[in-house]
Parts: sequence; C-alpha cells; structure tokens
Amino acid sequence: MTTDILTEPSIDAAFKVVAQSSYAALRALGPIHRARILNGIPCWMVVDYELARQALMHPALVKDETPAYDTLAAAGRMTGAGMARNMLLADPPDHTRLRRLVAAAFTRRRVEALRPRVSEIAGQLADGIAAAGQADLVRSYTGPLPVRVICELLGVREREQGQFSEWTRRRWARSRRSGTRASAT
Repeated sequence: MTTDILTEPSIDAAFKVVAQSSYAALRALGPIHRARILNGIPCWMVVDYELARQALMHPALVKDETPAYDTLAAAGRMTGAGMARNMLLADPPDHTRLRRLVAAAFTRRRVEALRPRVSEIAGQLADGIAAAGQADLVRSYTGPLPVRVICELLGVREREQGQFSEWTRRRWARSRRSGTRASAT
C-alpha cells in the first residue's frame, strides 16, 4: 500500500479486501483522513474511536443527504431512492420522531422475547447451508435473516414471507431506477 493510497484512500471493493490492515495503517498516520467514496466523491474518514463517537454526536454533521444531493447525483449516486430515507438516515427532529414510533417494538423485554424465534430462524438458515454443503452467505443467511425477523415483527405469515420479500425487492429496484425520493414522513 502506498502513501498516496493511505493519505486519500478510495473506499471501494479493493480497499475492503484489505480493510483491517488499511484501517490499522491509517490509524498509525493519524485520526482523520481525506478519502473518496462511490464515484470519487471526497469525504472525511475518522479512524479514531473517540473522535468518531464525538463526530457522530455532533449536530453539525448530518446523515441527511439532501444538502449533498447535487454532488451525489453528479457522481451517479441515486439519492433518497426507495426506502433509503428512513430513521437510520434521518437527523433530529425527524429521527427522534421516528424513533419514538418504533421504540415500543424494541424494548429490552420485547427483544428478549424474540430471541428464541430469531435463534430458531438462524438455525433453520444454517441447516439449509449445511445441507447444501456450500452457499453464498449473503443470499443464504445474512440477507434472509433480517427479512424473516422483520416479517415476524410485522406479522407476515411464514407462507407469505417470500411474496413480501419479492414485493420489497421490486419496490426497491423500481425506486432506484426512477430515482424516487421516498420520504420518512
């Protein structure tokens, strides 16, 4: 890895292959680095835990991509596509409002009550992989697991979960193609 790569890394598939050593090298050089994401969009990368924590809590740093929409669009990045505008990408006060709406479903007690069912689903998926002898982990495990758990939370019957997943996939794909800007409201 050259100094040029370390001083302004491109966060892409090649970087991710050696991510652990890349992050270690960046941490050795300093806590904050200029980097490039997506199609060369410049950004800042914080590799120090405490500084990252402070940055994530700082009100001037926002998750909402709306202010950067033109820059992202010029780089070929679809913004606000499909269900991308959600609680995870919202800033206060929208994030706070949305978080209040879902908080009751994710209390410690409710999550603990889900643990046996999540373990059962995880076991079923793992058994399917074992029976096949090999698998694409994203397609066979990490993709279906959250979808099935979300279906459980929403009350989607097991026999209808495949259809629900397909509807979600189609809606997401259609939104990404059209550049629809879905709202979190």
